[in-house]
Amino acid sequence: MGDKDFAALVTKIKNSGADLVYYGGQYDEAQIVTKQLKDSGAKIPLFGGDGIYSDTFITTAGKAGEGDLATSVGVPVDTLDKAKDFIQKYKDKKYPGDYGTYGGYSYDAATAIIKAVGNVVKDGKVPADARQQIVAEVQKTQFDGIAGQVAFDEFGDTTNKQLTVYQVTNGKWKAVKSGTYNAG
Repeated sequence: MGDKDFAALVTKIKNSGADLVYYGGQYDEAQIVTKQLKDSGAKIPLFGGDGIYSDTFITTAGKAGEGDLATSVGVPVDTLDKAKDFIQKYKDKKYPGDYGTYGGYSYDAATAIIKAVGNVVKDGKVPADARQQIVAEVQKTQFDGIAGQVAFDEFGDTTNKQLTVYQVTNGKWKAVKSGTYNAG
């Protein structure tokens, strides 16, 4: 853990007239910042990325985290019709943790790799350049996954640019809005 005293920063924020504070770090310090900010009397929500989108943030921030916001990749998979079978099978297995934010997306990523391996390995024979061929096959991947379209751009980045804004409401992260990022 890093800094623990944000008093000078909190004073600047409180006196700035800000409506919102964006924090680009992890929940470790974010929970301290939001506590100190709220303890100062400021009613300014903290907004962060997926570094604070964690149940640990809610637990450690306590009541100070109420109303704070975070973005995370994708759309909650439990809102997607194509993910219902995945979710049910996951629950039926009684895994100790839940599928979380990345479960459906991880399933789609594994599917892309499995499809690529299936296209490269024939009759149980692995070609000498299998690694390069598999990478090339993954790059060409395009299918409808449980979390949306699975495809990659020329840099290997996903073309699925969905994001969701979450807010701490009654001690839980609640999806507020989902959308697709479009740089154009």
